[in-house]
Amino acid sequence: MERSGIFRDEAKGIIRNISTGNDPQLVRSFRGHTGAINTATFDPKMRQIATGGDDGLAYVWSFKPNQRPFKFVGHKGAVLDVQFSPDGETIATAGYDRQIRLWKNSVQNKCKVIKCHAGAIRSVHFSKDGNLLLSASDDKTLKIWNTKQWDKKFVASMPGHKNWVKSGQFAPDNRIIASGSDDKTVKLWDVDTSKLVHTYDDHTNGVNSVRFTPDGTCVASASKDSSIKIFDVRSHKLIQHYDAHQSDVNSISFHPSGYYLASAGKDSKLKIWDLRKGNLAWTLYSHKAQARSIDFNLGGDYFVSGGDDNVVMVWKTNFDEDIDVESIKPIAQIGQDNEYSTGGLTTQTLFKSNKVYNPQSAEKNKNKGSPSKVKQQVFTDGFEDKENLEQTFGNQQEQQQLTQEQRLQQEKLSEILSGSLEKIVNQLDLVSHQIVKLDDRLSKNENSVKQLFENEKVQDIVERFEKQENNNQPIQQSVWEGLQEQQGLGVAPGFIC
Repeated sequence: MERSGIFRDEAKGIIRNISTGNDPQLVRSFRGHTGAINTATFDPKMRQIATGGDDGLAYVWSFKPNQRPFKFVGHKGAVLDVQFSPDGETIATAGYDRQIRLWKNSVQNKCKVIKCHAGAIRSVHFSKDGNLLLSASDDKTLKIWNTKQWDKKFVASMPGHKNWVKSGQFAPDNRIIASGSDDKTVKLWDVDTSKLVHTYDDHTNGVNSVRFTPDGTCVASASKDSSIKIFDVRSHKLIQHYDAHQSDVNSISFHPSGYYLASAGKDSKLKIWDLRKGNLAWTLYSHKAQARSIDFNLGGDYFVSGGDDNVVMVWKTNFDEDIDVESIKPIAQIGQDNEYSTGGLTTQTLFKSNKVYNPQSAEKNKNKGSPSKVKQQVFTDGFEDKENLEQTFGNQQEQQQLTQEQRLQQEKLSEILSGSLEKIVNQLDLVSHQIVKLDDRLSKNENSVKQLFENEKVQDIVERFEKQENNNQPIQQSVWEGLQEQQGLGVAPGFIC
């Protein structure tokens, strides 16, 4: 039986805001992390879930019954992001230790390490073909890596943000990249040229997560300002805005149909948004602490969440049964001028009310009287004579004066602290800049050493050195004689030593 309006299911911890009988259902949970879960995502083949946590571990959980998870040990700090490659054979992890690790998806625990950034790496994402890997870091840059040619793994670097880069993602057609930063901006980048295409500065606080719509025509951003915004990447206009959570919005994920968006918030809530109607569909209350991650699987019939309660939760969507999968349009090529669809996202839904049912506020509204009556109760209850009443008002005025003085002192202290913190941040920026320079110099030195060892003359000298060492003959003398014979060098033998 279908119902409409706002309904609350105490047992499930679900509030429904739309007309449907199909609620998301918690079907499984995983426990193993000893710290907050920062990221959770599905294997493309829907066989496993990968998670990363503050305990420095990455787990791969199987859906098969009674099967122990794979545990990947290697990072020296929190694992901030985990991503499967499109074929599911490789797992990329990003850490607070400034490392990217590419693991073989097996119990053998083998990995390749990329030491690349000068700050913690917040996000990693594979291109759709799996040939490229994108990383976003606290050093204010994004970098692209070649996952197929390990000897030429570095592809490009994209500086431009003025603060930590918290999230980055390839568009479905691999032609542009979206990034979100603590500098309150969302930026679009051209993959081929690594150049900045556009900057959205609509948020009033840092951006925690960015995601493209499945057709690639729009990008959504989740922010510390409690909002979710959706932009058209062609017209660069704001299409939809949601006052989503009571505090930071930590993570978002699009349903493959493009009709729904899931969000996870610092307020511990998970929310599902109906993008066609422009309003909230469900609120889920299962997490007992901050929810940090949420992600749909490729089929759209499940989503996974994780947070500070150290629990991984797997949900069956159920609402995907109402979606005609055949009607989902293929990816639009962003570089083409053909007509495209924004999946029902229009400016008509921009200013629609997104009211969220809150039982506590509802109870407060029931007991709320008129302003005059409230004031009268505050100041007269318990006083039988005028003298006591005047004395009480006098005490209140003195307290108000003290409060004002304390407030002024706090404001002065805040200004001093703000100035000091600004100086510290500037110094840290200088240090970070120097580290980046040193990293560039180190890369150049590594390339020079590589070229040196590729030189035929140097290879010949090394081979002679190794032969003489194996034969226990005087090394210095033999190397010098060889150089004189083949190259006619005229330096003293002692120089070789």
